[in-house]
Amino acid sequence: MNLTIQIDLSRAYLVTGELGDALDQVSHMIDIRPDFLQALELKGWILYSLGKKREAIDSFKLYRKQSSSPIAGLAGLSYVYARTMQTKLAEEVKELMRSVAHDMPSYLPHYSLALAHLGAQEYSAMFEQLKLATKTRIPVMIFLDSNPIWDEIKRFNAYRALTDSIYTNVYSPPLYGMTKP
Repeated sequence: MNLTIQIDLSRAYLVTGELGDALDQVSHMIDIRPDFLQALELKGWILYSLGKKREAIDSFKLYRKQSSSPIAGLAGLSYVYARTMQTKLAEEVKELMRSVAHDMPSYLPHYSLALAHLGAQEYSAMFEQLKLATKTRIPVMIFLDSNPIWDEIKRFNAYRALTDSIYTNVYSPPLYGMTKP
């Protein structure tokens, strides 16, 4: 089993709204490789999308526990804590992200903080973090438009301006050889 292909298939199922298939696929990977960290994180987002918020929190916690990275699972935890009205825990996780960013200069927390602010529906702060993520060329930004977690902000004018800037800042021809579609 090629886990890279399988994780991409799981993400494709999530993006297309085939949540049952996404969960089946990611669960199968975890059965085979319980230490496959990408699958544990993705499972948290799938469970949240299925409305299984408690299970999503458990998945993000397991991801944190099994990972040696101090940032593992923080964005997901903060997002789901905020969406389940566990505001104090959501704020504690955001503060931990900021603290890790201070102690680990190579960690650029902008995308993760944007997710945390999205969870708390703090849209101004979220857009500021997304702008910083674009400016610092965090690669995951190229998937912003296809990731359903961001669908609720597509109604904002700032969203279209942001996605336009992604193509000029992240997809710049010298780095990726791509142009705006």
